Amino acid sequence: MDASRYLRTNPLRKRMENFGLTANDILKNAEKQARKAKECTDLGNYDGASAWKRLEETSRREANFLLQQKSIVSEIINNPKVPLKCA
Repeated sequence: MDASRYLRTNPLRKRMENFGLTANDILKNAEKQARKAKECTDLGNYDGASAWKRLEETSRREANFLLQQKSIVSEIINNPKVPLKCA
């Protein structure tokens, strides 16, 4: 069996896609959290604003982590290391 063909059709591809989709959803939530922080700042609720800002930063870190995982899996799929045959 051709190893590169197997890697292109196995569940790794689905996992890679899920990493990307989840990261996009989390980034959308981070944008909402940033808007909430701004609303709180505009209303003078600085404690609320800092809480929303912390949530936004955490969301962006998590999305970045998922995008890194997606990149790693993509590299594995696109550049498989085929074991060398013994002579």
